[in-house]
Amino acid sequence: MIMAFVLAISFLSGCRAEEKDISCADVVAAYEKAGYQVFHKDTATEDYDWECYVKAQPKDSDDYIFFYFFDSEDAAEEYANTRQWNAVLWLYSLVSFQPTWLTTKTYGNIEYEYDNSDLVKPFNDLIK
Repeated sequence: MIMAFVLAISFLSGCRAEEKDISCADVVAAYEKAGYQVFHKDTATEDYDWECYVKAQPKDSDDYIFFYFFDSEDAAEEYANTRQWNAVLWLYSLVSFQPTWLTTKTYGNIEYEYDNSDLVKPFNDLIK
């Protein structure tokens, strides 16, 4: 019984959905279609770790979501690890009267970060 459970868990964890190849332009289009104000910049020829970034912000809101496009999944993961918030950063945001928790995730070669989970919906719709 235990062996069957262990095999089932290992099988399920090994099954991973194929990630779509998403471009900077795809993210821009998805957020513009959803009514967001979008700013993006191609940085491939400049001295940045990422090739492109996108900032999307709902109209009449201070919330935003950032997307950074890297040349590899490893580079995106590494950047996400450096951006991941911890309790010290949260306490700093609390002291500055803007208590938020920055969520940092990756999807393939994309690192994205936000503090309001509603902002991810257009991206989630894009990657379905």
